[in-house]
Amino acid sequence: MHEAIHELNSRRGDHLTRRDELKIQIVEVQQAIDRRRRAQKQHQMQLDSQASNNGPELRFWETSLCLRMEGTGVDDQLRFIYTHVDEKDWDRECMFELSMEKADYEVLETRPSLDRDSVQAVLDRLNETRDLAGFLKSMRLLCTDTVKH
Repeated sequence: MHEAIHELNSRRGDHLTRRDELKIQIVEVQQAIDRRRRAQKQHQMQLDSQASNNGPELRFWETSLCLRMEGTGVDDQLRFIYTHVDEKDWDRECMFELSMEKADYEVLETRPSLDRDSVQAVLDRLNETRDLAGFLKSMRLLCTDTVKH
């Protein structure tokens, strides 16, 4: 009987030790979750702050270059569509798709077909300088020149 009591006390001690270890682990996990939540909240606040700047800038490009941007349904690809490129037909559109998947940008498609060497020269400048604004202006010029001829 004494041996059974001793066995039960020993198991009880083991269970209490395990319980205390689990309580410590729970506290550590809760602290890690709290840190992640705070980091996520801070990141979301930064995204929201940037988004408030993106709207006016996007409207500027839409109005000054008659530019519309769309997703292509593929990650890291955007479609840029210019209007008002043809003086005879303001509704005529010129577009190109830009891949940002790799370190260097790549123009995947243009409509109407633009001179490949000219597009490559503009694209090379973009990849060197990362000046997207200059790139968009140069691409618009290529579009309007192509439509004129």
